Amino acid sequence: MIKKLLAFAAGTVFSLHASAELVQYSFDGNQGTMLIDSTTKAVVYYSFHGFAMQDPMDHYHNSGLVSTTTSFTGLGPTNMLLFDEWIEDNKQWGRLMFREDDAGKPGVFDYTLSVDIGPGRYASWPSWYNGRRHYTVSGSVTEVPVNPTLVAVLNDPQNYLPVNKIYPYYDPSQVPEPATLGLLAVGALGIAGVVRRRKKVD
Repeated sequence: MIKKLLAFAAGTVFSLHASAELVQYSFDGNQGTMLIDSTTKAVVYYSFHGFAMQDPMDHYHNSGLVSTTTSFTGLGPTNMLLFDEWIEDNKQWGRLMFREDDAGKPGVFDYTLSVDIGPGRYASWPSWYNGRRHYTVSGSVTEVPVNPTLVAVLNDPQNYLPVNKIYPYYDPSQVPEPATLGLLAVGALGIAGVVRRRKKVD
């Protein structure tokens, strides 16, 4: 009986987004959007707060992902470490971190974006940066229906260079979702039952 419960709980937790291939998140205040592969959690598309995918025809702009992480449950948006450079102007590094919304709203997550900026490889320094080398932005993102027009644009290689799909590693320091806590509780009950049964036998 315990084995059946565990199998059912595990199937419930890990198939929450199995029906969808992509998940889209919209940044509050129309500050951008991102697309994530729901199975692998790899970032497929992003454009937010001055960070954007690279246009293959634009030789003055470079962008990309350095690394990505997510919660060990695999739910929610993917954290990103990324860079964006206009070679004759500036280069910026961003660390985008997500956490569950404080109000616990489904499909809504809070984020913090920390940005460090410096000169592009052919830029004059420090005339362009107006005294600001670091800033932080915070807000929320909401899961929205996937935009089919955006997906069609992404499927045309003339529009954007594909994102280097870095598959995120799971960060065990992040707080587990309620569904995972439920699964762990079922497992703990099963272990307690086995221990109690052995004590009776002894």
